[in-house]
Parts: sequence; C-alpha cells; structure tokens
Amino acid sequence: AKAVARSLLDGGERKAILLGNGAAHHAKASTLLALANWLGVQTGANVGYLTEAANTVGAQWVGAFPDRARGGLDAGQMLSGGLKAVLLLNNEPEFDSAAGPAAKAALGQCDMVVTLSPFKANMDFSDVLLPIAPFTETPGTFVNAEGRMQGFHAVVKPLGETRPAWKVLRVLANLLGLRGFEFESSQDVLDHLRGAQPAEATHVPAEKLSNATSAPIDLSAGASAPPAVASIYQLDGLVRRASSLQLTADARNAAILKGAQA
Repeated sequence: AKAVARSLLDGGERKAILLGNGAAHHAKASTLLALANWLGVQTGANVGYLTEAANTVGAQWVGAFPDRARGGLDAGQMLSGGLKAVLLLNNEPEFDSAAGPAAKAALGQCDMVVTLSPFKANMDFSDVLLPIAPFTETPGTFVNAEGRMQGFHAVVKPLGETRPAWKVLRVLANLLGLRGFEFESSQDVLDHLRGAQPAEATHVPAEKLSNATSAPIDLSAGASAPPAVASIYQLDGLVRRASSLQLTADARNAAILKGAQA
C-alpha cells in the first residue's frame, strides 16, 4: 500500500488509478469509485476502469442502467427477489452478476423469466428461451474502454431461424405496441444512438466517458460478502462452453482457488 501511495505521489505527470472487476462487483462499488476520484484529485492521476467485457462502455452509452427518476432498480435490487417478470439478454446471472448463486435462487421465485441467449442458458428457472445469434453471426458495434466504436460484420449466417438480439427485441416491442423500435438494421440502431454526431465519428462523445461520480464516500463499517467475480475462463457464455479452455492451467488453478474459498 505504501509503495502504491508513493508511486502516485512521485510518479511524475502520467499517473492512473484503474479499477477492475473486484471493484465493479463490490457491494460498495460507488464508494470505491468516489475514493478513486478523490485520490485522483489529490495526486493528479486519471481514474478509469479495466472493463470486464468488450462492450461495457457501450452498455453504459445506450443507457443500460436504472432510470432513478422512474424508480428504476439496479442489478443488485432486481436480483434480490420480488420481481414478477424478468427479461434476460445474453446473461447468466449466476456467473455474470455480483449476486452469484443468490441470483439463481431469486429468479427461481419469479412468475415469468424469459432468456434471450445463443445457448441453452438459465434452464433451471427460465419459462421461455428465445434463441439469438452470437456476435459472430450478426453485424454490430462494440464500444471499447477508450470509447472507440468498433464495427464488425457477421462471419457466418445465423443458425436456422435464429435472429440477432436487436431484431428479437424489435419484434417483441411491436407485438406489445411500444414506440421507438422502428429499426430495420443494426446500422439504424447505431444512427439512432449517435443522434447529432456526424456519421464519420469514431468515438462516443467525451461527456459520456467521464468516470466522475456524485456518490458519497461511505466509510461506515459493515459486513459485506466478497464480490462474486468470475474466473478467467468463466467470464462469458462463449468461454464457459469452450472445453479446451477449461482444460488449461489457468482454468484449473481458478477452480482450485474457488474450491479452497468455498
């Protein structure tokens, strides 16, 4: 800790404080970010995240977080139980959320759970499974940690009657009579998100990339469970199902460590 503090104080002009999965999944993630920002101000360091997935920033950009003005719930609140219906998009909460196994138990109490996934996922508690294409079978855009938009094309056609997730969501919205889903292509979705940005823009607007927070620094003592962070080859549905990766030394060591902590 002293060495880290010394490096921030004596590290010259180029200094950074980077938060990772352990911080992002922590019960006091907001406080950790607030503390990082405070340290950044005191030391002149930039504050950022080593994001968990290729499109973490993209999810933030499109608004995949609770609308507090409308009483929106965060993931922890949703996965603590009490919801009647849940729509899961390419997500396996037992592995993909800080709630871990508790998420599976909470979702098992819902009246209706609909899972959109390329795999037979969440079968223990899902009532409906809608197949969607993986990113390799659909064009789209990811936004990396730098805020750079990275477009890609489908490598192969979707299997059988599978459709891209955006198209499945559009059809569901049309069936429900919802407005704002009149898209004919993934490019239409991107153009809508860009708004007034020029078509040649390569980055998300800078104001959307700030790691500043208005959250208070809560240093009150209180027991909180260690964050549930997936190991290296359990981070997403694709690598979880790669049997070759599960045979690597890294995967075996992670499994041994998890068993020792249990």
